[in-house]
Amino acid sequence: MKHIGGLVVLSLLLASPSRADWKRDLKQCESQADISPDQRIQYCTSALDSGKLKVDAQAMALKFRAFAYSGKQDYDHAIQDCTQSINLNSNDAETFGIRGSAYLDKGDYDHTIQDLNEAVRLNTSDPSVFFSLAAAYSGKGDYDLAIKNYGEAIQLDPNWPEALWRRGFLWIMQGNPTAAAKDLSEAVRQKPDYSDAIMNLAWAHFLGGDFAAAQTDLSRLSIYPDPAVLLFLAHARAGQDGRGVGEQCNKDGFERLARADHQSLSRQFKCRFTVGCG
Repeated sequence: MKHIGGLVVLSLLLASPSRADWKRDLKQCESQADISPDQRIQYCTSALDSGKLKVDAQAMALKFRAFAYSGKQDYDHAIQDCTQSINLNSNDAETFGIRGSAYLDKGDYDHTIQDLNEAVRLNTSDPSVFFSLAAAYSGKGDYDLAIKNYGEAIQLDPNWPEALWRRGFLWIMQGNPTAAAKDLSEAVRQKPDYSDAIMNLAWAHFLGGDFAAAQTDLSRLSIYPDPAVLLFLAHARAGQDGRGVGEQCNKDGFERLARADHQSLSRQFKCRFTVGCG
């Protein structure tokens, strides 16, 4: 019985985290190491459940666990942890940024903008916050503020082809193909195989009346053997030769071409050279 009792006591001791255990777990929770979201959640939860953390450490552990939940696309838990963290420390820009990004992924643009503006107030040097703000404004259809915030992100990080591509696309939506071509050309210069930027650069050149440039742009996409791309090349060539293709037909068709994924282009691109848009 004593031996069994000893085993019971020993098992209880092994099951109870020691002081060293919670310190280790907190360190792993906050680590910059490349660990899986599930591992980080486990470490952060263990540290939080230890009852040993002071307020600032609790706020930090909740923030890192929220970051891990976001990595698992569990945005509700991420938002919940961020809210608890903010209640403990309302001066951490990263926590507002994580919660704002989670709201963005849920399509809640108003809460995204509210949180990310607070993150900017606390720290104006993080380009990713401006990038996410721009995405939220774009989602709401406020392209002017979206362009402004993409501009802030690009100013802080000029070598960000995705930000240039997104702003270039919005310039197209705003009817400014010249500004669009400038951004998209720089995006392609930075990332020569950036097919989305090349596609939209061709669109900008087309809308600006430079059919030869549009054709040259799209010829770089020959790795995608899609008939819709070849069809647009024919449209560009027709415009260049002066044979004329209906402006709205081409705009409608190319919008579909620019937005669609390559797998579904041939189904979505209905504009035909001789019969118009279907």
